Amino acid sequence: SSTHNTRIERLWVEVGRNFCRNWRAFFGRLEDQFGLDCSIPSHIWLLHILFLNDINADCDSFIQEWNSHPISGHDTNDMSPQDLCFLRQTQLGIYDEDDCDGVHPDTIEEYYGTTQDPVHRWAGQTGAGHPPEELDDGYAEANLIENVVQDQDADIRHDSIPTADHEAPTISQEHLRLFFNCLDALQNQDNLLRSLAGELFVWDPVEVMSVSHRRQKELVISLVGAVWERRALLWLAAIRVLGSLI
Repeated sequence: SSTHNTRIERLWVEVGRNFCRNWRAFFGRLEDQFGLDCSIPSHIWLLHILFLNDINADCDSFIQEWNSHPISGHDTNDMSPQDLCFLRQTQLGIYDEDDCDGVHPDTIEEYYGTTQDPVHRWAGQTGAGHPPEELDDGYAEANLIENVVQDQDADIRHDSIPTADHEAPTISQEHLRLFFNCLDALQNQDNLLRSLAGELFVWDPVEVMSVSHRRQKELVISLVGAVWERRALLWLAAIRVLGSLI
C-alpha cells in the first residue's frame, strides 16, 4: 500500500488509527441515528461549538505522543523526534529566524547557493574598478525575486478546497446568549441530558465504518466509554435546545 511508502504517509495512517477514525465514526453515528444533517450550516456550526476543543485536545495529545516515540533506523538510534531536535539544536545552535521558511527545497537549492544570474554591465564598464556589489544590483535582485516567485507559483496557486458552510443560526443575539447559557448549564447535568435524549436512546459501543474507494472494506471502530456516549447526549440536548430557539 502506498500509505506505507514514506514517513509522512505512515504518519497520516497513525493519525487515523489514534483518533481521527473514532471521530469519523462518531459523526457517522450522529448522521445515521441522531439527526445530524451536514447540509444544514447550523448543524456544522454546532459541531464546532460542541466538539472542536475536544478534537484539538486529541491532536495535541497525539503530537506529544508522536514526538516522544522512538524512531528505528541506523541513523536515529531509536531516538524520538524530540530527542533528535534537541540534539541538533545542541550541535548546530538555534536559528532565531529562518529566511527560507515556507520555501520549496528545490527553490532553496537553486537560488540559495552559488548559482547566480549573469552580471550585466553598463556600456563602458569592464569590471575593472567597479566592485561587483555595485553593478546592476537592482536588476539582479528584482530578477531573482521574479524567478523565485515564478518557481513557487505552481506550489501555491492551487484551487481552494471547498469547505462546508458553518454559519451560526439566524437567531437574535438574545436567543444566542440564551442558547449558550443553557449549554453551560447542561455540561454537568447527566440526568438532564438523558432526559432530553429520551427513553429510546441506546448507545452501541461499536461502529462499523465502510472504507476504501469502493467502500468494500469495513472497520470496526470502538466507541466504548462514557465520553463518547456523553458527547452524543450533549449533541441531542443541544440540537433540541437550538431547534426551540430558531
